[in-house]
Amino acid sequence: MTFSQVTVHAYADAFGSPYQLCEFSNLQLHADPNPPQAGTYEWTGPNGFTSTSQNPLLTNIGLSATGTYYVTFTYNTNKKALDQISIQVRDCCYDPQTPSTYLTGNISDIVASGIPIELKVAADGLIINQNYQFVPQTEITLLNNIGLSTSIYVEPSVVLMINFNQLHACNVLVENGIWLKPGATLRAENSYFRDALRMINAQGGSGMIIRNNKFHANDLSIVVPPPNNPQALQGLTQFIFENNEIECQGENLIGQSYKSYGGIEMFNIEYLQFHPSTANYFHDIRNGIILWDSHLDINNNSFENIQPSVPPYSTIEGNGIYADKVLQDGPFELEQTGFGLNGSYSFKNCKTGVFTSKMSPTIEDNNMVAVESGIKVESSAYRSIKLDYNRIQCYHDGIFLNNNDPSNLVLVSENIIEVDDITQGTGLYNSAGIKIYENGNPNLASPQIGDNIINVYTAIHGIVAQGTNRTSMFGNKVYLHEATANWDGINLTNCTLNDVYGNTIIGSGAYTGFYSSFRPRALSLISSTENTIGCNYFNYTYCGMSVEDICSNSTIRGNMFNTHNYGIRINPNGVTGIQYDKGNQWNDCDIPSGGLNQNTFFPTVFFTYNYCPYTPDNYTTLMFAQSNNEPYNCPAGLGEWENQVVEPMTNAPTSLDSVVAGAGLVSNDFQEEVNWMAGRYLYGKILNYPALNTNELFSSFSDSITEISAGLYQKVTECRKSANKIDSVQSNYLLQLYTQAGIIVDSVNHFNDLIRSGVTTEDSLLYLANISNLMMNYAELSVQIDALVTYFSQSRNSVYDSLIPVNYNLPDGNIFETNEKLVNQIYLTTFSNEYIIRNCIPMSG
Repeated sequence: MTFSQVTVHAYADAFGSPYQLCEFSNLQLHADPNPPQAGTYEWTGPNGFTSTSQNPLLTNIGLSATGTYYVTFTYNTNKKALDQISIQVRDCCYDPQTPSTYLTGNISDIVASGIPIELKVAADGLIINQNYQFVPQTEITLLNNIGLSTSIYVEPSVVLMINFNQLHACNVLVENGIWLKPGATLRAENSYFRDALRMINAQGGSGMIIRNNKFHANDLSIVVPPPNNPQALQGLTQFIFENNEIECQGENLIGQSYKSYGGIEMFNIEYLQFHPSTANYFHDIRNGIILWDSHLDINNNSFENIQPSVPPYSTIEGNGIYADKVLQDGPFELEQTGFGLNGSYSFKNCKTGVFTSKMSPTIEDNNMVAVESGIKVESSAYRSIKLDYNRIQCYHDGIFLNNNDPSNLVLVSENIIEVDDITQGTGLYNSAGIKIYENGNPNLASPQIGDNIINVYTAIHGIVAQGTNRTSMFGNKVYLHEATANWDGINLTNCTLNDVYGNTIIGSGAYTGFYSSFRPRALSLISSTENTIGCNYFNYTYCGMSVEDICSNSTIRGNMFNTHNYGIRINPNGVTGIQYDKGNQWNDCDIPSGGLNQNTFFPTVFFTYNYCPYTPDNYTTLMFAQSNNEPYNCPAGLGEWENQVVEPMTNAPTSLDSVVAGAGLVSNDFQEEVNWMAGRYLYGKILNYPALNTNELFSSFSDSITEISAGLYQKVTECRKSANKIDSVQSNYLLQLYTQAGIIVDSVNHFNDLIRSGVTTEDSLLYLANISNLMMNYAELSVQIDALVTYFSQSRNSVYDSLIPVNYNLPDGNIFETNEKLVNQIYLTTFSNEYIIRNCIPMSG
């Protein structure tokens, strides 16, 4: 890698050399400095084009945009780097007055006639009735002008091969681009498809092998329509779809709702496994994959910017994956797997990640970022619902279960959810990490909501259940971060026969003021009867538990209420029944108000075990009094409050990260490596957490960079001191490393200053990206230096080791020789110790 000279690389999102684009396309230019640096950009080009953007975008270009585009990158005040690219804009649309390029009828007749098939053709009702491959680089204009709805038909048992081709309809949507009849096969690779209502219309029994393609501005890129018998299931002979990009970026404008309804839509598919070896990328469309009455097992796909066009929008808009059941028969299954809870995102900036209705879904191992809702499951009264090991960063609902009774298995477990209602008060209301509405389950197995971690910021609830019966909520950890915005850790409204046990709910403050309805509350029980609230840990909220309206025959036992203004509050209409000796614990001696009963007609009394050294005031409105009984004996693993610690989102930087990145961890032997790893760790978090206020973290990261720079400089300086003791080749190499290290140190310090003075988050992220590359260079350099130092040490040690027996076998002559041998022995045997020890030994006796 060259450190002494900066270059800039210009390129465009297009094919060929020069870059080839069709008229009316968008031209996206890019300029990347190497190594990455801060600087300014000046673009010039045809038609007086100028831009100071690093990556300018020209939309709806004409033929006159053909020509050379130049970019000048200026860095370090007056140093410049230059590059240029050539763009050729072509009229890709077919001219019907040129009969030699007009393809219609059977391809076998066209080939037999000897009519030349040029590199620029039109397909209008073209029938592929024999195996055929378009010549690479052929541009195919799709037409539906002869009364047929399809540009290219592929007959049964025939294979159509498309490789390095462009298929488009010149910004006019044709009805069908390619129609695959049952038994037909399409092999499409490295090609560009655009401008079709349905680009590939694949009938049941056909096959597709589709790799490395780009689908742009199609209303649907692939559709498998319903079979002739709407109650029948159908299959595909093969379906390989990998490393494709499906998007409508720049053309899916407000009001143009007819474009990019979805990437793939399938009907009545029976057990299709969709496991691409290389991920597909769906982005900037209204839905990613739409599934009707089908069984699909899918993984290894990425969905980004999946949003509805304009409100009001339908349910089938804004979903990464949407799966629904219409047929009377069923159930149908969706198995979806992401890249891992801590892996690359599978859903980012989507209205909903996965939405299923009347299905049996298994959704797991996803990392969802900046979604409105992560997972929605509704009306799935069939086999099972299994949602686990997902990380969801959302701003309305993490997981929403709606009207799913009587499912016989519901398991929502070990998910990590962060919910931040960034538009609270403007339409997104009642947001929650996990929301369960009317999941009544009177006869079948109890739904399980367990071991989830939920961080709630300016949203409303951690877990909210309404009209939910026979559900177990256990082992969940809810952290309420914003006392002025949060309502409840867990909210049960109109619920019956639920068990809420072993949960940990921690707020952000108990004594910061009086909020309406005594919120935030760790748990609210509202018009809910026969529920058991047991062995939970409630800490540091204004109210530990609020009982509102009739909640008769409910049991409240073995809970720990710690540091609240009120442990339990009964509102004026609240009823629970008398709770004698239930073993709840009130552990706050500063404010001995264990409870507040505002219902004067039903004087509920709680006798509880109390850790305080005195008996609280026994006034009638205070519900807690000391009992001689021991605390309720919670089942094993529950009620062990000292082990109940809420874990914050690991992909969101925390105050601990700032300490770590600021060299707060000390290891004398490996401090440099600790600083390096801490800096990289924090940098990764900053980039993957867009809602973060980064000022403090930038400063901490910058401080860690300074320490890294100093450590690197010191290491290379020490090596340089030893350079004169080794051979000239190794010495010169070490000096080169030293020079490169000096440049890195200077660059890091330069970006360090820029980060501190960055006026916007975008500027600071740009500077951090440059530092990241420099740190990567540092890592490579550090490995080389360590290897060289090891080489020096091994080489010299081997020489001195060989001298030890030589010195030992020297004959003793007189006292001088004996002393000299002793001095030599000391020097040789201590050579591998610290430098200061061995250099205190004289070279001769």
